[in-house]
Amino acid sequence: MRKITVLVVDDEPLMREELCSHLTAYPEIEVLAYCQTGEEALSTAAELGPDVIFLDIQMPGLSGMEVASVLSRQQFAPKVVFITAHDEHALKAFTVDALDYVLKPFDEDDIHRVIAKIHKTVSPREQIPMPEAEKSHTPSRGEYIRKFCVQQSGKMEVIGQEQIQQFYAKERLVFLQTVDGASHLARFTLNELSGKLDPKLFIRCHRNHIVNLEQIKSLEPWYNRGYMMTLKGGARTEIPVSRQYVRDLKAHMDF
Repeated sequence: MRKITVLVVDDEPLMREELCSHLTAYPEIEVLAYCQTGEEALSTAAELGPDVIFLDIQMPGLSGMEVASVLSRQQFAPKVVFITAHDEHALKAFTVDALDYVLKPFDEDDIHRVIAKIHKTVSPREQIPMPEAEKSHTPSRGEYIRKFCVQQSGKMEVIGQEQIQQFYAKERLVFLQTVDGASHLARFTLNELSGKLDPKLFIRCHRNHIVNLEQIKSLEPWYNRGYMMTLKGGARTEIPVSRQYVRDLKAHMDF
């Protein structure tokens, strides 16, 4: 069964990160992307077609109410869950047929209530069958990308997987970082990379990070039963290990 896909829209980075952390704790929920403006939300929703949008009401530019109003006129409109710091906005939320709302600061019980309501009212959209031409280019099980080409000084530089320290997402772009600390724009999303990289060498430790296991230097306990990971190299690189990824990491490391 397909997961219920979600888009998170909030102009406050810490609020986006916290909400995504709550949502990804539910294995049946997949956060496709996050946005920081209403305009970006509309374009991303049109591109990715999420089942649900968690939408901040108060944002610069288009407000959450305006975005929801536009979405409600679409044929296959996603369900909207508003994000608000003010209870009085909750009543307005239902004038645009919102599914529900969550209050800032986020409360685990509140999130759980909304997820339960999503389960009752939202069915994951049917996946569009992949054209035969595209199927032929999809790596089969057990086949992984071992070398990547990046643009460097007007030419394509080949980087082997052993030279890669991590892949990370920043401002809706994905970057490949090498062991010498250099970063290059990557062609794939992190979700796509999760299926293209050798799982014996690379592991997803956070929604924004996939790391090379051979490049991990140390781990220390961190916020909310997660860990702070430090990578090898001259420049100190710290990466959070979200609670939901700790079990996967323990399958590769004894700690």
